[in-house]
Amino acid sequence: MEETEARELLWKLKLHAIQDRFVYSHSYEVGDLAIFDTLSTMHSAVPIEKANANDARTKRLLWRISVRGLPLIYKNPGKVSKTNASN
Repeated sequence: MEETEARELLWKLKLHAIQDRFVYSHSYEVGDLAIFDTLSTMHSAVPIEKANANDARTKRLLWRISVRGLPLIYKNPGKVSKTNASN
C-alpha cells in the first residue's frame, strides 16, 4: 500500500472511531473509580486544573496496574469459548 493510500485509510478509520457513539467522557467526582483497558482504548485528554495534593478539589490518586502477557483473545483470535473466556 502506498503511503498516501495508507494515510487516507488511517484517517477514515480515525474518523469512524471518534464518532460520538463510540466516545465516553467522564466528569470525575470525589470517590469515582474509572477502570479501562488501555490496550483497546484511544485516549484524548482535555485540560483540567493542575493537581495539588493539599487541595481537596484538585488532588488525584492514580493507580496503574499492568498485567503481563496478552489476554487469551489475542493469543487465539476467534477461538475463545465460554469456558475459558472468564479465566
